Amino acid sequence: MLEWGARADLLEARAAGTGIVPPALASRPEIAPWADPYWRAFLDLSRERLPAGAIPLAAIRTWLDEEQVRDPVLRGEFRELVVALDQQWLAASRPADAGTVQGE
Repeated sequence: MLEWGARADLLEARAAGTGIVPPALASRPEIAPWADPYWRAFLDLSRERLPAGAIPLAAIRTWLDEEQVRDPVLRGEFRELVVALDQQWLAASRPADAGTVQGE
């Protein structure tokens, strides 16, 4: 995702124009239909991300309120999925040497 992310439309247009599919676009994962609403919400909530940090839980709650999601089970599942997506995003966004101590 980090390779194509917000540039997917641009990459798709180039591929359509040139007939050459960039590797980042060719390796893009398919989002299962049931997961699409969660994925779109995650992308929307990513704008609320703290600098170099996670999406605030308050932003997730606000999003659920604005979308009028009232069912507590659905709210809990939604929160868990968005937090899991966010953790994966953060892990993939970290530089490869972020966890090493200088001099090792």
